[in-house]
Amino acid sequence: MSAPTYSELKELGDRFYKAKKWEQALKAYDESEEVDILAASEDDDFYFKRGFVFFELNRLDEAQDAYEQCVALNEDHSAAWTNLALCHRNLENWEEAKDAYRTATELTPAATKCWEGLALCAEKLGDKTLRIEAAETLASLLPESSYWRNEVGRAHLSSGGSSGEWRALAAFLESSRLDNDPCHPSNAALVYRRLNKWLDAADAYREALHRKPGYAPSEKGLEEIKQRLENLAAKVRDFAANLPPCKQPYERYLNPFEILAVNGRLVEMPDGSALRKLKQRVIQQIQLNDGRADWLEGAEIGESRVRQILDDLDDESGLKPRWHWVIYECPELNRFLSHGDPLYFAFFSAPFAPPPLARPPYWQMRDKKCGEDAFFAFIHSPFLANFETLLAQALDLNDPELVQALSSGRLPAVDAFDYFRRANKWMEAKASEIKGYMEGLATPEGIDWWKQTPDPMAWFSVPLANALPDECKAGRTELGRALRSLGIDLHNEHGLTDQALKATGVASQLLVAEGLADQLKKDKAELERILKERKKQEAEEAKWNKKIQIRSDEFEVNKDFVRYNSVKIPADEITGLKFGIFRQIVNGIASSSYLIDIRGRGTSISTECKRVFRSEDQAQADFTAILEAVLHQLIPGFVIKLAELITSGKGTVQIGSLLLTQHGVQCETGSLWWKKQHTVPFTAWTFFDQQGHVHASAKQPEPISFSLDRRAVWNAVIVEKLVEIIKLIQSQAKK
Repeated sequence: MSAPTYSELKELGDRFYKAKKWEQALKAYDESEEVDILAASEDDDFYFKRGFVFFELNRLDEAQDAYEQCVALNEDHSAAWTNLALCHRNLENWEEAKDAYRTATELTPAATKCWEGLALCAEKLGDKTLRIEAAETLASLLPESSYWRNEVGRAHLSSGGSSGEWRALAAFLESSRLDNDPCHPSNAALVYRRLNKWLDAADAYREALHRKPGYAPSEKGLEEIKQRLENLAAKVRDFAANLPPCKQPYERYLNPFEILAVNGRLVEMPDGSALRKLKQRVIQQIQLNDGRADWLEGAEIGESRVRQILDDLDDESGLKPRWHWVIYECPELNRFLSHGDPLYFAFFSAPFAPPPLARPPYWQMRDKKCGEDAFFAFIHSPFLANFETLLAQALDLNDPELVQALSSGRLPAVDAFDYFRRANKWMEAKASEIKGYMEGLATPEGIDWWKQTPDPMAWFSVPLANALPDECKAGRTELGRALRSLGIDLHNEHGLTDQALKATGVASQLLVAEGLADQLKKDKAELERILKERKKQEAEEAKWNKKIQIRSDEFEVNKDFVRYNSVKIPADEITGLKFGIFRQIVNGIASSSYLIDIRGRGTSISTECKRVFRSEDQAQADFTAILEAVLHQLIPGFVIKLAELITSGKGTVQIGSLLLTQHGVQCETGSLWWKKQHTVPFTAWTFFDQQGHVHASAKQPEPISFSLDRRAVWNAVIVEKLVEIIKLIQSQAKK
């Protein structure tokens, strides 16, 4: 009897495989491989079934190896890729599992199990984009599955994208339509809370309680927002009480069933014959009243207008009558569309009522099967006009709480951005104001205004801007950017750092995009640091502000000016400085002179600190105090100004016999008949002080030296420092 072949042993293993006798199947497969290893190595089905057996025996590493060999032989083996992914998944190799599942979905796009595996991998790996893709694919493959529609919502909610919350909300509302599970409206309530739609959140919680009385998450959620809802309700009630009465009710919308109800009892939507009879009776009554109706809270409506409204009930598509009926059955919505009444818009009736009254009108309307998207498009125009009018009045009142209350009301569509056009116009106006303030900085009047106004941002209301809903966040972010630009301009271009901090501080309080919020926080911290350093510097400088009384004379020095009695020289107009002490002895009697001279454009100051009836110590103390103040407050700026004048080539400075020019120091040596002109580079000069004189010397090419009397020669006291600054400027220019 011949030995069994590879095919016979593999077929035996396949019979055990079908019978789910895994140990026997594995033994047969092992024997078949031993008989003909080459045949096994080329058989993808062998490795697939061997991998399956290993998986069932919980030998996951061996199962993984078998499936890898299978797909190496047959890259299009979708089931092998799926099972390989399952091995990686059980081994918690999430990245490898994701790759295998991805390949399987490419081979079999409708394989729901693979997409479910991808969704799990994405969640484990924190891959938000893949999680959304997998959930949305499963929702489309399983359109009646509320679970995967709910997962779409959860995926979008965790994405952190700008539109993620709205997409999550749409998914949760869709899952709510697919089954009666209370978790779906409860999830929608969480999104509404993130969007600051507190009344919508209350509606969703109440819908969950309607579905399952006592549902703990919704009871807790409703209790958490109860106080906020009560505050909003009170705010809107106060607003409504002070609104002027509507002069033209039904101006934007008139419900035909409300007209019919004047002459007929409407318990449920009438059929065609009942509608015709009611319409005829209404028209007859109007004709008897000279063609006008004067009911409906005093509104006067002509016959042509009534006919036009009632014609909607003859719409062949049947949608308009249904829409009008849905609105008629919801008095709150009907009232708001007709009158723009904020109380009815807010639907404050029984916000905390227990089941079965807990079900809010909006969720009742969702069950009317009226073609929801088209229905919302139908009511959009009157709703928008009414809501925008209310919001405009709230913005005009500059009342953030009221704006927040209205923005928290119920909106008839998921994408509610259009309803905040008035808020966006308000922000556009504020952006124009910011632009005006920036343009004003180019005028002397504008600069003066910024310098003299203690609170330059008083016109901008941060609470009001923040009260606007999240739909307006993009516009609010643009306001933040504009205010940041204003702050940068104030600091960089005009040195108004304190005012820049006020503008940036206002911007940093706005609820803007995360990236800008971080930048504004850094800007504010940097401006605060700069101002702190500046105040420290000013405090240091203030120590050198001196006001000294020398008998009846007063000498004052600060960083802005020097004053001697009534003669004042501004710091930026100083042109010369000299000072010194002169001592002499005559007939054995010693005397001293402490002289300080400062000159400016067209004027000069000269003071002698030694006076009659003042001691030597007093004179020396006054002289020292004045000189220290001058050295700290006036000389640094004066020296830099002269150095920049010389190095730029715009001027020269004469100090005694030395002329400082852009190219060096010009001087003259020799006697009457042997004079010689020199231009010596600044780098060649050295200086030292001795007995009231400044000695300047250079070797260019032969030794040159000059002596400048500090007391007699203007600016001799600063020549050494001036040359140092000039050399520094020139060296930096070469770099």
